[in-house]
Amino acid sequence: WKTTSAGVTWFPIFDQEKSVDSIGAIQVAPSNPNIIYAGAGDPILGSLGNGMWKSTDAGKSWHHIGLDDTVKIDRILVDPKNPNLVIVSALGDATHHGGGIYRSTNGGRTWTNVLKPAGYPGTREVEYAYDDPSIMLADTQGTGGGFLPPRKGHKTTPPLVVKSTDEGLTWLLIKIPPFPGRVAVAIANHTHGQRMYIVGNDIEKGSGLFRSDDGGKTWQHMAGKDTRISNGQGSYSSGVFVDPQNPNIVYTVSTAMYRSTNGGITFHVFQGAPG
Repeated sequence: WKTTSAGVTWFPIFDQEKSVDSIGAIQVAPSNPNIIYAGAGDPILGSLGNGMWKSTDAGKSWHHIGLDDTVKIDRILVDPKNPNLVIVSALGDATHHGGGIYRSTNGGRTWTNVLKPAGYPGTREVEYAYDDPSIMLADTQGTGGGFLPPRKGHKTTPPLVVKSTDEGLTWLLIKIPPFPGRVAVAIANHTHGQRMYIVGNDIEKGSGLFRSDDGGKTWQHMAGKDTRISNGQGSYSSGVFVDPQNPNIVYTVSTAMYRSTNGGITFHVFQGAPG
């Protein structure tokens, strides 16, 4: 769907593509709003997709640009200045096929699989700071699923977080707190890629939010015993988000939205439904 009235009214722009019944990610090129990338497949246990789609006329028409085997596309990043440099994160399928990070430097004509995490079907999020896109974080999902840590006695595979310093060309594993299940990551603007946040589910420690001020080398546990601050409902409503102008203003999402103005030290309810 598309709006040209800041959300007052909306109209569909993809209904003509009958081969697709769900979109997992969409991204408008920051340097050219006529260029839109869309990834097919619902990453929340839903329908399977058929790869990447692109529009060069602000959504009036679309053409397929490959990655058919990715099945479920979670996230798309486009370089802020170069609309042809595209990063795609795909979850893949249960047979560990098709997932990982894909990179294109020619607007999707060709793709390179730059990251395929061993032992995992694929990747979930991929994030950058808009003012320094060279630094990226991507994560996988552990066997704990999206909601709670695995049940006692069940074998677990913790999630992985990897970092790139060359805009997705190469990736290195970074050490993170021992979260089960799914995590979410964010990188703050105006910090030269040094301020990072990670959130997950951690019942024992209370809060599931950690912050790094050295590019992921070390992590500080934030919000103490505030059990509201976790990875929310996992696959459905989850994540950590940073204000684009102020790296100390942080949001986490659960059954309500929580906001911190001091870099995650304390939080208050920002928005939520009664009950």
